[in-house]
Amino acid sequence: MGYKDPEVLEKMYWSDGMTQPEIADHFDVNPGSISYHMKKGGVETRSGSEALNATTYSVSDYQHELLTGILMSDGYCGKSAATPYIEVSMVNREFVEWFDEQLGELSTGVRVKETDKSRQTIYRVSTRCVSELERYYDWYSSGEKIWPEQIELTPDVLKMLFVGDGTVGHRKGQRNRKPHIKICLMNEMENKKKIEEMFERVGFSVGWNGPSVTFSIDESERLWNYMGSPPPGFDYKWPENFKA
Repeated sequence: MGYKDPEVLEKMYWSDGMTQPEIADHFDVNPGSISYHMKKGGVETRSGSEALNATTYSVSDYQHELLTGILMSDGYCGKSAATPYIEVSMVNREFVEWFDEQLGELSTGVRVKETDKSRQTIYRVSTRCVSELERYYDWYSSGEKIWPEQIELTPDVLKMLFVGDGTVGHRKGQRNRKPHIKICLMNEMENKKKIEEMFERVGFSVGWNGPSVTFSIDESERLWNYMGSPPPGFDYKWPENFKA
């Protein structure tokens, strides 16, 4: 197995700059196993200052927008060795690989997580453990994931929210049956005013259908224009005339 190979461990730890918990997460083993096999294989470990430098990564504004939007939908923020990370798991391999590319050195790479009940392979991409991501871990302070009120719904933030929790439907009785957007916000059902104000700040009005915000046909067309082109793997959520 790779986590027992000292050459593999040395490359991941020193060349790739990964921490022992990140390597353990990559191989889905206990961090203690990584520590044991590093010692056994003679792989030196960093000093305290070197370890701090190794986990200091810059997160660009663009990456923050992607991470914000994906965490609003299918993403998850956890902690390893008291430092936060964000991950997303999907069966949509094309999108996960694209997301990995956008994260650059901030990513620990794409991995196969597991196979779901329908026997579809699930792909996972995770950020490194970075203290700058603490702001996202605060979303869970109430015991469940709740969005902070100050989120700005930029085009990229909304795009990531839409690809994760959005669906495309058609209005019944409409002669041309044009599509419209619906986004499920189950965790935010008790915060409708906050959600409405978020969308109003960027010029959109929403309706509600159970736990979902809904948009009229005209508002949906404006929203597709606002979000721009679909990311790889989600063309099917964009009408042809809104694709680049």
